[in-house]
Amino acid sequence: MKRLLTYFLLLTALGLVTACGWQLRGAPSLPDEMSVIYIDTRNPHGRLARELTRLLDSGDARVTRKRDEATAVLRILDTSSQRRVLSVNLAGRPEEIRVIYRVEFDVRSARGETLIERQRMVLNRDISTDPADPLGASQEASRLAQALEEEIVQSVVLRIQALARNLPENDNGPTK
Repeated sequence: MKRLLTYFLLLTALGLVTACGWQLRGAPSLPDEMSVIYIDTRNPHGRLARELTRLLDSGDARVTRKRDEATAVLRILDTSSQRRVLSVNLAGRPEEIRVIYRVEFDVRSARGETLIERQRMVLNRDISTDPADPLGASQEASRLAQALEEEIVQSVVLRIQALARNLPENDNGPTK
């Protein structure tokens, strides 16, 4: 009876989740104009570029290291990560920290035409710290910054996917 109840609850939860339209994120799907992407960034070997490459390569696009092979150029125009102290204790040690990650990008065709206008994305999270453990607080803020960077990569790709759907039709027919 307990096993039957467990299966029933599991199926009910699954039904509720699928009924609301929730689904796992699949690999990114981009139009033909973006089938081969060159990532133009100041730090081509940095974590942001590596994560973008990994995510884009998992879909139907291919990231190239040669600009002249590309059908589109994803330009990372600016990135920044910072920490702000939100509150301190009586001894002047931080109790709350805000971690902020910011990226600006656009997408151009191989001919230099703008496919996606300049976009700015900002993510931030607040954390409470233990003022008695400043090293632990610093490590926690660093882990949070990495998590924000991974999240912003996913957000950039999702934004590109969404905006790419609105691209005008090309000579080869409609975009995907």
